[in-house]
Amino acid sequence: MLRCFLGKRMSKLKAAIDDLIWFCATTLRLSVYILLMLGAQVISMLILSVMHVNYNVYEGTWELIYIVIALVFLGLMYLVEHKTNNREYYLITHKNDDSDFQFSTPKKRDMTWCDGRTIKKTAINRYKFLVIIIISLGLLGIITFYLSTANIIADKFSGGAVEQALNDYDTAMDRYAYVDQEIVPKWDVILQYFLLVFCVPVVEELMFRGFVFGQYKRRMPFWAAALASAFLFGIIHGISIQIGYAMIAGVILSLVYYYCDSIYCSIAVHAIFNFLGGVMFSISTDFPVTRNLVSIINMIFYYAESFAILPTILLMIYLVKKGYHPIKKSDNGDITLTVKE
Repeated sequence: MLRCFLGKRMSKLKAAIDDLIWFCATTLRLSVYILLMLGAQVISMLILSVMHVNYNVYEGTWELIYIVIALVFLGLMYLVEHKTNNREYYLITHKNDDSDFQFSTPKKRDMTWCDGRTIKKTAINRYKFLVIIIISLGLLGIITFYLSTANIIADKFSGGAVEQALNDYDTAMDRYAYVDQEIVPKWDVILQYFLLVFCVPVVEELMFRGFVFGQYKRRMPFWAAALASAFLFGIIHGISIQIGYAMIAGVILSLVYYYCDSIYCSIAVHAIFNFLGGVMFSISTDFPVTRNLVSIINMIFYYAESFAILPTILLMIYLVKKGYHPIKKSDNGDITLTVKE
């Protein structure tokens, strides 16, 4: 009996060590990929420098070059992972009228979360659209509360680390911190708006939810995979204040991606967040003629975001309680389950 007890303990210890080694190896590999993405930013800066273009003035152009390079790097990452993880996955179809099993090679959309190469991309229906709107507003409200709390702490402890972090954050978010607004072309400002809303969310969601979270989810529970990917998502933002709320956003975006079963949903939430939390606050500065209208719109959304915090929390609890089930039952009673061979 003692030998059996010790054998079980050693088996669990070995499994825990194997999981730890896998986690460290996966994190190291993903860190290399993330460094490549950061390298894309450096390369885009060098390209503009060679062309004798000030990237502080043409920030939109710089982001466009970065996104193009980042998409190339993403394609190479997925190609490498596809070649090095050539495991086969199968659909098992069990009919209720007998005990026969049918095996077939699945399409990519049928693969489970065990396969980190696959990005879940089911269509957005009315239910998911409502989830997107509520969680987008609630996420903005949570981040606003986070920043308001940081400001209160900074006021209470004047001259402290939090106040310095907020000053660094404000400088980083201010496009005109290092250049005069008059020399920045309006077309570049509009280009940056477009990229922030329609392109940056695509690149970041493919990278951190589709790729990083997908890799962790192969052997880790949802919350562990979400926290690990959110940590890496926060670190790349570089500024302490922004790292904090990027991690919060990363966990929520992972939840949306996983439980809505679609990368389109997390991209949509990310896009709405960038638009309402970034672009709408910049328009009044970049185009003073819109200041009064934009101020009213921002005030309306501020109250909407505040009231959406509680519904967002309740909705996230509902999504977690409902869970994601890869088992699907058709009208004729067939049960389809995707599993690893």
